[in-house]
Amino acid sequence: MKISNLSTQTLASQKAGGADSGARFAKTITDLAGQVTGSAAAIEKASKAVAVGMADPTEVATTIAQAELMLESVVNIRDKVISLYNELVRTPI
Repeated sequence: MKISNLSTQTLASQKAGGADSGARFAKTITDLAGQVTGSAAAIEKASKAVAVGMADPTEVATTIAQAELMLESVVNIRDKVISLYNELVRTPI
């Protein structure tokens, strides 16, 4: 799943509603975490390939930039979820 697909999934989840929205959100976050882990593995593989002269340094730089963007997106999502949780906790019942 790509980050650009998140907005499409979010709209679909909002339209569908229901009790399984939480499960969809959890699956989306799990998939995104898996992508970040995959990006870290791709960086390591590309770095090793450059070290032995089997890859173009430009490809490694591109891979690192993509992974960095994905990590920043995950951190932003985490920050938004924490902010929402804090707002809900402060809401009087």
